[in-house]
Amino acid sequence: MKPIGRVFIGLVLSTSAGHAIVITTPTGVLHNPGATLVSDPPAFDLWMRRNVRLDGSVGITTNYPRSGNGSVWFSLGANTSNGGKADWEFVPATSFGLLGQLGTVRYDWYRDSASVVSNWLHPALRLIVDADGNTATTNDIVYLIYERCYNVPGCPAAPTNTWVTDSITGSTVLWLWWIGVGPDYIFNRTLADYQSGSYPSAPGFPVLSGASLVLGVSVGVGSGWPGPSPSFLGAVDNVVVASNTPGAASIDHNFEIAYDVEAFLGSLPPSLGPGTMYSGLTFSCTNNGPGDAVNASCSLAASVGAVSNVNCSPPVPVALLPATNSIMCTYDFTAPGSQGGVDTPATQVTFTVTASADFDNNPSNNTATTTPPVPLVDALDDAVSLPAGSTGSFNVGSNDQFGTGSLPPGATFTLLGSTTCASASINPTTGVATFQVPAVGSCVVAYRVCALSGCDTAQLVVTAQQQEPIPTLGDWGLFVLIVLMAGAGLLLLRPMCAS
Repeated sequence: MKPIGRVFIGLVLSTSAGHAIVITTPTGVLHNPGATLVSDPPAFDLWMRRNVRLDGSVGITTNYPRSGNGSVWFSLGANTSNGGKADWEFVPATSFGLLGQLGTVRYDWYRDSASVVSNWLHPALRLIVDADGNTATTNDIVYLIYERCYNVPGCPAAPTNTWVTDSITGSTVLWLWWIGVGPDYIFNRTLADYQSGSYPSAPGFPVLSGASLVLGVSVGVGSGWPGPSPSFLGAVDNVVVASNTPGAASIDHNFEIAYDVEAFLGSLPPSLGPGTMYSGLTFSCTNNGPGDAVNASCSLAASVGAVSNVNCSPPVPVALLPATNSIMCTYDFTAPGSQGGVDTPATQVTFTVTASADFDNNPSNNTATTTPPVPLVDALDDAVSLPAGSTGSFNVGSNDQFGTGSLPPGATFTLLGSTTCASASINPTTGVATFQVPAVGSCVVAYRVCALSGCDTAQLVVTAQQQEPIPTLGDWGLFVLIVLMAGAGLLLLRPMCAS
């Protein structure tokens, strides 16, 4: 039977050119001190830790971060038996298409200088190929293996303590391992040779061609890499396999440790006064882990008003924010409008904190928003006309606003020193003001209203209402009235005399 069985299950993954997909599973390191191979259960379209034995280890860790917070870590430990091994493999359900239509193949690798194996060794890349392109046949699966040694004259030492990017092209030398049989000891064939199908092969070995099918990709270390601990330490990241076969899979995968950056609103006043500045407010973003957050940032925005003097510690963006660590920020906020009785169009403010990071695996908690919004206290000017010299009263809070409604219970009123009406006072809980109406002109009752933490000021303008005066006749008017009355008396006497 074929060593790479086509019975896996999974979901098809695809990528567009230049856009890496972040891979965070399988989680943890698979380590096996025993001689029997240990692997993850086979599955399509999932990376698997495979063929781990004799102190081999493989898994996504933060040991050698690359393009983020992690990479695939490899270790052979004490490989004194020379059989230590660990692989990292991916087999797509639709395959990577025909070998003759293979596109970009690329990966990044790292060798730690502490490794004691031969200095030219580094994590190898293997294409898993079905020689006849027919998955129903058996016993013709091979690895086409890339190792830098056979592509650089003199097989120099592999660079250490630095990341190296290698690509496989038509001119790249690959050597062949027939799975279950062994190697074809020819180390100068190129990918183009295999694609052509016209090359001399060891007796009985499958011959590849452009019609061969690329079933998967594997990167790994061992076997045949002997040495005391640490036999090998290193890593792999950013594996790219692109196919030009229609319908075939392509991958561009960046391996990271998953983490979750969460946004928090912090301290906010329960209500706001127009034009008032509130200093020393806070917000934060926390990395819930388990991995380090990459390029973590934390910001705040307000729907209206002005945010200023934002100061975050550590400063953002943070290249790597460790798990359980937070970005703590302070800021000042000036509410919209201005103090005084003019109507402030805004009635409430929505604050939104946004957490961001390159590979956050839980975007659902990247924002925190005030719900409901923070209301504004808005005192409005009033005016009233009352009889001059009278004692008047007026509820100055009747048209004042709190958010989208009227003032809440517990609002308090204070008379201000700019009040000019005589004998003025204000009920601190009801907002009813009493005052002496001036004999003429107008006066002002100035006040402040506060609801929770927000306050605003306004004034009541009181205008004296003048009564119309009773008409008077004066001296000439009285003389004329007497004459008229006397005349009326003579007129009454004449009829009496005539009789």
